[in-house]
Amino acid sequence: MVLNKKIAKKDNCSFGFFDDGICFVRVSQHKGEPPCVEDLEFCEGELNSHPLLLKHLAKSRNLKKTHCNTYIHNQFYQLLLTDKPSVPDEDLTNALHWEIKDLLINPIDDVTLDTFSAPDYGIGKKHINIVAANKAKISEIAKQFEEAKLDLNAIDIEEFAIRNLVILDKYEKLGVVTLWLSSEHGKILFFSDDNLHLIRNIDIGFNAITNNLNGMENIALEVQRSIDYFERHYNQIPISNLLLMPIGLESSGFEKFLKQNLSLSCHKYEIEKHIKGLDNIDAAKLSKFLLTIGLGLRQEQRKADAVR
Repeated sequence: MVLNKKIAKKDNCSFGFFDDGICFVRVSQHKGEPPCVEDLEFCEGELNSHPLLLKHLAKSRNLKKTHCNTYIHNQFYQLLLTDKPSVPDEDLTNALHWEIKDLLINPIDDVTLDTFSAPDYGIGKKHINIVAANKAKISEIAKQFEEAKLDLNAIDIEEFAIRNLVILDKYEKLGVVTLWLSSEHGKILFFSDDNLHLIRNIDIGFNAITNNLNGMENIALEVQRSIDYFERHYNQIPISNLLLMPIGLESSGFEKFLKQNLSLSCHKYEIEKHIKGLDNIDAAKLSKFLLTIGLGLRQEQRKADAVR
């Protein structure tokens, strides 16, 4: 851990907010070398202490005016895919308001919209991905960074943090379905050639598989259903592997179960082979920090993909 060290321009500082504290990660990236986690800390504290914890981290790491990134948690946004309206770019947001207003959980006035491109499959209409994020939550996050005198560069979503990790894996170029689990929920994502093709959220997390065969079966069923759907609707994109992201417990038994019960080969994402500086970190801690580390891999050419 490096304390009170001036952050180099090629370093990326990221924060992850949880009910019980804040994750801080600093990742360095240099051409020709694997990324390296230079600094990693979890500051414990309840939600109402987050502003003070953020100020503490800013001061102890000498992060004043440093570009920093964070992400918004799953419950504070919807991710939608729709036909791209045939309107000028300056009119796109207004057109999308009308396109998706009946699909939103929250009133349209309570969300902020942003977009990122969907792959072009050359089969008719172009599509666009829409992030409908809770406007109040975005403002709350921005205010906390402003009060801590931190330069908030971007607010990303969980899917982008996962993508930044997955594209380091050799199977991603071949086409891979990725299973990521938090304690209470999960995501099934399909990638190839840096493209995110399909996302499914599931209401099952790794807590459900602890000594629980039914939990494993339910997750495997959700994955197989997603694979079947993908093969029917995206059959021009071959998917050859299941990539299991690190979870908050020892996962060899679960990995073996998936290998035996799915139509694809399965392998665990070995983060320490892709990113330096993560030796001797236990599974629970690594799972907590995973998305914050993924956010630390953010490249500026992907800036247009951020929510903010």
